[in-house]
Amino acid sequence: MSRSLLDQALKIYGDREYYDPEKARALYKKGKSFQHVVMEGNKSNKSLNEALGLHRKLKKEKADFRRGVDELTDADFDDLIVFWSK
Repeated sequence: MSRSLLDQALKIYGDREYYDPEKARALYKKGKSFQHVVMEGNKSNKSLNEALGLHRKLKKEKADFRRGVDELTDADFDDLIVFWSK
């Protein structure tokens, strides 16, 4: 259920750059959900790596390139979202 909602959200966000913060968070959540299913490792890595790339793009000069996706938390992605979109 949650993955289908995340897929719907990602479809809506599409390639619109102004939705990049929401897209990054949705990709992170989707990747984390795939980690709990052993057979979905590749899908997890793809989503998490895309989320990491968007996180770094959005943080710009404040991005810590030493941190990998495994070190990021929900809060790191929540901070990207403007308060009225949460």
